[in-house]
Amino acid sequence: MSKKKSTANFFSVYRKYYLLILGILLISLSSFLNYKFSESKVVKDLKKTIVYEPLESVLGDSDENGDKKAEKIEELPVQNGFSAKSYILYDVNSSQIVGGKDVDVLLPNASTTKLMSAYLVIKKYPLDSILTVPAECVGVEGNNVGFVAGEKFYVEDLLYGMLLRSASDATCVFSANYSKGTPGFVDEMNKEAKNLRLENTHYTNPIGLDDVNHYSSSRDLLKMTLELRKIEKLKIVMGSRDFTLKEISFGKRYYVSNTNELLFTLPGTVGYKTGFTSNAGECLVFGYNNFGTELIIVIMGSTDRFSDAKQLLRLYEQKAHPDAGIVESTTSVKPGN
Repeated sequence: MSKKKSTANFFSVYRKYYLLILGILLISLSSFLNYKFSESKVVKDLKKTIVYEPLESVLGDSDENGDKKAEKIEELPVQNGFSAKSYILYDVNSSQIVGGKDVDVLLPNASTTKLMSAYLVIKKYPLDSILTVPAECVGVEGNNVGFVAGEKFYVEDLLYGMLLRSASDATCVFSANYSKGTPGFVDEMNKEAKNLRLENTHYTNPIGLDDVNHYSSSRDLLKMTLELRKIEKLKIVMGSRDFTLKEISFGKRYYVSNTNELLFTLPGTVGYKTGFTSNAGECLVFGYNNFGTELIIVIMGSTDRFSDAKQLLRLYEQKAHPDAGIVESTTSVKPGN
C-alpha cells in the first residue's frame, strides 16, 4: 500500500469521528442556550419562585383561536395583617406581573370607577369647555366638593375635583351634561370597557356607588391604568397633591386635596386613584416611580389599603435591592375616599 493511499484511508476513518463529535457539540450548545433562555425567565422570590410571563399572557389576552393563554401569577409571601381580597403587583419597566391574588375575581370597585369616567371625559369634552352644575348633582352620595346649582367650571378644573377629592358632584356634572345624560354616559363607559378588553368589568353609574351589577377586577384595573398612563394630562392630575377649582360666574374658589395619603408620605408615589364603599372596602390603584423602579399596585377589598400597598412594595424592594428600604416622611393626611 502506498503512503498516499494510507493517508487517504486515515482521513476517511477519522472524518466519521470528527463529524460525530461536531454533531454532539452542536447539540450540547443548543441545549445550553435553551436552558439559559428558560432560566432567565425564572426569578426566585423571598420564599417562592415567581414565573414572569409575556405581557400578552399576564394581562389575560387570548391567542389567535380565542383561547386563554397559559399563565402563572403566584401570590407573594405577604405577612400577617395584609387584608386585601385581591391584588396585583406590576413591574412597568419589564411589562411583567410580579405577583397577585384572585386577579380576575369580580369585586365592587368603588371610586376607582372614576378612572373610566375620566378616560371618557377626555374623549368627549375639550378641557377648556365650560359645564354648568345642575341641581341633580348637588349633595349626591359620596365625597363632594360642595358645588351650588348653576355654578360653572372648566372641564379641566372638574377633573381635579373628580380625581383628587374623588368627588361625586364633579363626576355627576360630567355625566349629567353629556348629550345622552347619565344613562348614555354609563353606556359609553361600558362600550369603552369592551374596547379595552376589560372582561371582568361592568358599570351601572359613573361614581362607583355600590350595585350588584357594578364591578371590576384587579387585572382590569391594571389594564385601565396602563391605558390612562398614555394620557399626559390625566397623569398630571392624578399625581397632584392639591388643587383650587375656580368657579367662572361668581369667582368662588374650592380647594381639594388628594385622597391618596401615600402622595404625602411615601417618596416615589406618582398618584392614581383611591376608592371606598361599605361593600367594596378600601381600594387603591397606586403608582410608584423611584430610583429606576416603576410599579403599579392594585388593591381591592382591603381594610388598610395603604399598609397593604407598602407591604407589597417592600417585598419587591427586598428582592430587587436587599440592602435598601423604602423611606417614608412623617407627614400625615386625613384619609379620604
